[in-house]
Amino acid sequence: MRMFRTRRQFLALTRVAGSAAAAGGLLSRQAFGFMADVPMDSTPHSMTGEPLKPQRQMLNPVTLAKFVDALPIPAVMQSEGKRPNPRNRKVQLPYYRMEMTELTAQLHRDVPPTRQWGYAGSVPGPTIATQSGQGLLIEWVNKLPTKHFLPVDHTLHGAKVPPESDGSRRYAQDVRRYMLNF
Repeated sequence: MRMFRTRRQFLALTRVAGSAAAAGGLLSRQAFGFMADVPMDSTPHSMTGEPLKPQRQMLNPVTLAKFVDALPIPAVMQSEGKRPNPRNRKVQLPYYRMEMTELTAQLHRDVPPTRQWGYAGSVPGPTIATQSGQGLLIEWVNKLPTKHFLPVDHTLHGAKVPPESDGSRRYAQDVRRYMLNF
């Protein structure tokens, strides 16, 4: 049985959970600064009151060093040549091939590498430099895993695409070509 029927339901629940977590942090004894010298029992407990054995060490956002890593600046992707415009074959447009893949990257110096989904082997994906009004062709190649623990929206929002390339699950693993006009 699926827990969420729509992406909207999932996002609504995460907003509620995030707000509750933020409120809990703001209302903690340590956040207000009083009784900070009194040790708090940090051992997680189950509903029965028994201590839980953590599967892995939890991060503490209060003690994790902030702003220690350089901001990742995406590389500028180079065109792989020119291809004819599908709407006007006489016009040649810059062509890019963008693979969507699973990768592992280090997000913080004190945190082990994390599994992520990215574009052209990086997170964030590369920058595509273009000018307003100049069309371009991007071939999106979906090499992502077919299963994920969260619902996945395969839609490329804002793109002018044919129906078979709109992100439907039926075509989720196919190579899709999109014509983007800025």
